[in-house]
Amino acid sequence: MLIVHAHLTIHTFLRCLVCPNSASLSL
Repeated sequence: MLIVHAHLTIHTFLRCLVCPNSASLSL
């Protein structure tokens, strides 16, 4: 369970990092 939770947390964290970056690249 902890491994799955950590995976989801890391995945969400990476999304937060990628979203702003992709937005900057779009501009």
